[in-house]
Amino acid sequence: MPTLHPVVEILKNEIAKKNYTWEEAASGSGISPGRFEKIMRGERDMKVVEEERLCKFLGISVYFVERLAELERERQRAALSGKTIH
Repeated sequence: MPTLHPVVEILKNEIAKKNYTWEEAASGSGISPGRFEKIMRGERDMKVVEEERLCKFLGISVYFVERLAELERERQRAALSGKTIH
């Protein structure tokens, strides 16, 4: 099973929080349903323009998503080194 990029994980969570189906999110962001599914499963990388369009559809900022993803990457690096981040 492919590992999801933190940005995709965050966007998946936002889609679920707002009770959208993947089909609704794909349609609302202009991404083909097949490609959208592959992105959400970690089988394809998400392009920046796709991230921007999905964020716009969800009503969240790209900066917010990128910052959360960076914090997650920092947390993962710290866990690997035995440190904790508060």
